[in-house]
Amino acid sequence: MRRSDFPLMSATILSLASISIPAMAQQNDPEFSASIEIGGEYDSNVGVIELDQSTDEGDYAALVDAELGLEWKPANRLTLKGGYVYSGKAYAERGDFNQQVHRAFADASWDFDIVETGISYNHAVALLDGNEFLNLQQTSLYAGRLFADRFYLRAAADRREKEFEAQPDRDASADIYGVDAFIFFNKASSFVSLGVATETEDAKSDSFDYEGLKLKAKVTNKFELAGLSSRLSIGGRYEDRDYAAITPLIDAVREDERKAVEMGLDTALTQALSLTGRFEYADYSSNLPSADYSENTASIGMKLSF
Repeated sequence: MRRSDFPLMSATILSLASISIPAMAQQNDPEFSASIEIGGEYDSNVGVIELDQSTDEGDYAALVDAELGLEWKPANRLTLKGGYVYSGKAYAERGDFNQQVHRAFADASWDFDIVETGISYNHAVALLDGNEFLNLQQTSLYAGRLFADRFYLRAAADRREKEFEAQPDRDASADIYGVDAFIFFNKASSFVSLGVATETEDAKSDSFDYEGLKLKAKVTNKFELAGLSSRLSIGGRYEDRDYAAITPLIDAVREDERKAVEMGLDTALTQALSLTGRFEYADYSSNLPSADYSENTASIGMKLSF
């Protein structure tokens, strides 16, 4: 299958063009942000979707999420962002599925009035039971525009590179092209988001090559709950994957269909402290038995932001 370099080439061209524009009229001090969330989760079917693994066993886990962020506007139209995100999950019984994810990100965007364009870079390292199992890098080129202060449209082209420490035949590059739309109402306190994307992944082993279609939708609403500012979101996602070659384990071409619905509720207890809750039901259908399962996950936590 093809290995297009368009997203990376375009991102490089755009970054050089942005640097050459001498519109450095306004400078502001960098703004720092940080947050930490501690909570617990129950997963009815512990597993690792990236490795097509599931245990058919439920377990409780302790969760820790933390983020450090920086935003800076060195020019009137230029915005720079960067930061680091940590996510950790430790199970009560299935310690062999304990996970940690370290992610660093950077983003540069330029406002051309008609459209805002930018490039972003993400580098994530995932550990399973203390050992690195996945190294992921993704570069994105995007453009977005707000229409009539009510509709926001964003298009993106991404290049993703994945390396699996213990399963190098899964190492792959992917080209992803997507469009997201946001519709704001209730004085921007509520919005609907819709997204569609195509994905072509080229792996070291032909049995992992696939072409995919992704759809997602979410409704988010801010409201008062017992006098406290709250935000409720309800959404769903769908993914269809058509693999390109026979998978030896089943002696057939693999076919995957993934569906999920989710709900989240955040309630601000103080200006800095909030109570969070999440629920998700996911159904992964596949003719590969190890990738054919469903699960429920529910979590609750406390988040401190400053």
